[in-house]
Amino acid sequence: MLDAAKIVLPFAMAALTGLITKIWQYLIAREEHLRVSKSAAANALIRDGLVWATTQAKDVVEDAVNMVNQTLVNDAKARGSWTAELAVQAFHTALRAAEQNLSMKAKDILMQQYPSLSDYLGLLIEAYVSQAPTKTTGHLSSGRKSL
Repeated sequence: MLDAAKIVLPFAMAALTGLITKIWQYLIAREEHLRVSKSAAANALIRDGLVWATTQAKDVVEDAVNMVNQTLVNDAKARGSWTAELAVQAFHTALRAAEQNLSMKAKDILMQQYPSLSDYLGLLIEAYVSQAPTKTTGHLSSGRKSL
């Protein structure tokens, strides 16, 4: 019996070592798969959050530009008193309104993506002004279109 154990034991140890190696390789591969899956899920959350924040920024800017058009731009144009100074004032009024109405969560997300939230919102205002119901052809000294 002892002789049989001496013969079988090395084979059993080799099989056990091979099994442990295979299990270890499986665990490493599984951990890597989970890491990639977690990374993909995290990237999807980041992407979805950025899409949400960008959509909110666009909505807030659209509302701000429409509000400024209704309260300042249309009246000044109807009176014939539209000036470059009023264009600058209208732009800054829309920018302040957009910054105030953007949620803190959206601000946090956008500030991680864009170095200057004001510059980003300003670009959105410029883009929306060209689509707004009231258009002007004047330009601000900084190169921004007037509202």
